[in-house]
Amino acid sequence: MPVGKNHAMDRYADQAPHRVRFEWGARGAAAVAPHVVVCAVVDVLSFTTCVSVAVDAGIAIHPHRWGREGAAERAAAIGGVVAVGREEGEGMPRAVSLSPASLRAAATWAHDIVLPSPNGATISAVAAEAGTTVVAASLRTAGAVAEHLAAVLAADPTGSAAVAVIACGERWPEDTLRPALEDLVGAGAVLDALAALVGDGTLSPDARAAAAAYRGVCADLATALGDTASGRELRDRGYPDDIAIAAEVDASPLVPVLREGRFVAMVAGVELRRATADDSAQTAEVWLRSFAGALPTVTRAHPDDDVRRWVRDVLVAGGRTWVAVDGGRVVGLLALRPGWVEQLYVDPAAQGRGIGAALLDLAKARNPGGLQLWTFQVNAGARRFYAREGFVEVEHTDGAANEEREPDIRLTWSP
Repeated sequence: MPVGKNHAMDRYADQAPHRVRFEWGARGAAAVAPHVVVCAVVDVLSFTTCVSVAVDAGIAIHPHRWGREGAAERAAAIGGVVAVGREEGEGMPRAVSLSPASLRAAATWAHDIVLPSPNGATISAVAAEAGTTVVAASLRTAGAVAEHLAAVLAADPTGSAAVAVIACGERWPEDTLRPALEDLVGAGAVLDALAALVGDGTLSPDARAAAAAYRGVCADLATALGDTASGRELRDRGYPDDIAIAAEVDASPLVPVLREGRFVAMVAGVELRRATADDSAQTAEVWLRSFAGALPTVTRAHPDDDVRRWVRDVLVAGGRTWVAVDGGRVVGLLALRPGWVEQLYVDPAAQGRGIGAALLDLAKARNPGGLQLWTFQVNAGARRFYAREGFVEVEHTDGAANEEREPDIRLTWSP
């Protein structure tokens, strides 16, 4: 039965009054999205898994409706690349596709990727056009997305706001929806975690059934995914790594949120993205406040205005800096070069929220072979932080080689 904006079925299909809802495919998204504040779109094999892998490494994913022209032009306009088919990308230098493994390999060089998809990207567009916020959910982000949705529900003073989880499914050759177990299970993982936070009674019967489906296979999830029709197809085509990556349950704390046409990472309500020229002034002030707060006994080598110019003309203009943004305000920065963390600072007022750890995880994702960094010996807080994050102190110097002439330490991280 067709479900449209004015169809009588709408008043039943929206699953009111339940605050947590579940639906399938583009038509389900069109029916539910106008009645909820957030839609979590699930396409485990492989669009939303690709999105998760990408945002972990600070790559923005620009979803593009399947079959719609203009993907290459869109990529050119943002200085990015457009994804190609899995087989088409084989043997091509710096090619990305709807393969999570290809996105992981692109972590060292990519910044913006236009990613067409017949299911995840298209359904994300359907939900966004209904005026709701869209997040990309997968097994990798199930717990993080559940916490995000629970926070959205808790923040509503009326107690009436609702959220939905949409399983994308696959397509039959005649272009009709084929319900896919991997997406039911992925949606169920989010819903099961969400039920633990907001109560099972908040979920619609549809949502509770999806959560039960996840519990039925979660003990051996990788095998279950590999035995689905989609999993067998990927394995036979030579992409077993894509199945393994998709089965990384709760591997990422980052929630990919669709903003201004691109998926960006969110953690603790803070957006992580590549810095733009408009961020330069705020980024410099965070650097200055953080340095002063962490290193009150260290005399800086350059005055404030020189620091501001350096942040603007070197760190940000060089395209190697990411920022953490809270409510439009920069609260953290990360500057990288291959194999090195050059700068990592979090505003003193924003510390203790996991922002520094999230930025450092981004650095690790973009440098899977390992990382190095320097910090001052007097910075006891930074030394404890880096030790918690797996870094080892390997070299101590008297500071003769740094501008501040302050004793320092070189630390390394290996995967």
